[in-house]
Amino acid sequence: MALETRTDLTVAVTGPTGTLGFGLMPLLQADDRVARVTGVARRPFDPAAYGWTKAEYRRGDVRDPEVLRDAFRHADVVVHLAFQVTGDAPSETIESVNVDGTLNAFDAAAAAGVHRFVFASSVAAYGFHRDNPAGMTEDWPVRPARRLFYAQEKARLEHLLRARAARPGAPALYLLRPSIVLGPHVIGAKSLPGGPLGASVRALARWAGRIPFPVLACSRCPSRPGWSRRLPGPSLPCPSCRRSRSG
Repeated sequence: MALETRTDLTVAVTGPTGTLGFGLMPLLQADDRVARVTGVARRPFDPAAYGWTKAEYRRGDVRDPEVLRDAFRHADVVVHLAFQVTGDAPSETIESVNVDGTLNAFDAAAAAGVHRFVFASSVAAYGFHRDNPAGMTEDWPVRPARRLFYAQEKARLEHLLRARAARPGAPALYLLRPSIVLGPHVIGAKSLPGGPLGASVRALARWAGRIPFPVLACSRCPSRPGWSRRLPGPSLPCPSCRRSRSG
């Protein structure tokens, strides 16, 4: 039976308490096709506290293949969101979480017989180039900026995952390239620096959903921000797209 017509799906999510995870989990909770959700995270959390009655918490690190294989054992779909973006960890640690952890997740999904693997890449993988067209499609090549490790790792992982997905018996690979996500959970589970700077960032994030401010919300622009709730302020057209329309 096709996954689209089933009503007993099990979905495993890595990074369920991150920026994207907090937006995805309520959608899985509300989806009648999903019967069970396994959330894999390093930090403990209580799904019931958020009303996620379908979800169970599984403590684990994406750098531990055994934990992932166990967590994905009965999953039909794996959504891999775990990614270290901020913090003061050494570059080797960040790469082991982001690159090795992502490949571990895909390999564990393949070993568990998962049907689909969803990887959250980023619009940053396209790079910020003058010849990027307004409204470019997913066929546009990824050309990440050299100085942005985040974009570099996302683009690199797209290539590595495609190679793995071509192997016999591998899960079907779905690549997403979301833009900046705003909202009350913008920090998610990210590590922030200590002291006044970290406190200021946390305070700003708490007010992010309350302060009305204008945002660029052009339907043609791939770098427009996503919002985990209703937009708090007016939407403004993207200046570059506006120029291209008037020209």
